[in-house]
Amino acid sequence: YSGDSGTILDGRRRPVIAYNGMIPGPPIVICEGDEVVVNLENNINKTMANIDGSDSTTTLHFHGIREIERPWSDGVPHVTQCPIPPGGNFTYRFHARHYPAAPQGTYDQAGTYWYHSHVGDQRTNGAYGALIIRPNKTEQEEEYQNQDSKNTIILQEWYKSPADKTIQSLLVNGHGRIDNGSTSTYMEFDVDFDTKSLF
Repeated sequence: YSGDSGTILDGRRRPVIAYNGMIPGPPIVICEGDEVVVNLENNINKTMANIDGSDSTTTLHFHGIREIERPWSDGVPHVTQCPIPPGGNFTYRFHARHYPAAPQGTYDQAGTYWYHSHVGDQRTNGAYGALIIRPNKTEQEEEYQNQDSKNTIILQEWYKSPADKTIQSLLVNGHGRIDNGSTSTYMEFDVDFDTKSLF
């Protein structure tokens, strides 16, 4: 929670919920075969939670990742997981590999995904981030010379306030402008003209 003073992302100051103080949250970049371990501690302020009408519990959902071996930690509150109470924590884990009982090579988890809170409007108030699973191949094609995970683009509609769901701007990696008079900056990417880049 950003506190009563809020945070400026598009030229306006407003309250937000963020992972590790960042919007979007820190990117999680791994390779196929890696195990992801995320310990989520709920430090959401009751003031922020009550602004949008939700309580101060939270969860984390890895969007697109099938939790076959750990269905109790899929992040959907009161459906697949008990929400994390204020001051509580929960450890999420999954392996980026072929799913159990699937024939080898029929499905892998390489790609760009995202993670987010699944409680109330926490995602639309800043609780989201990128999850990138790089292919783990011995003979990887070099189609793109620039495959930097810093070139990930995350778009987020940004509302007037946690209580007013009028869209005011569009955030690109946590940066946006409400109008031409905004002092906030857009996200910039440096790419070479003669280099194929993967975004």
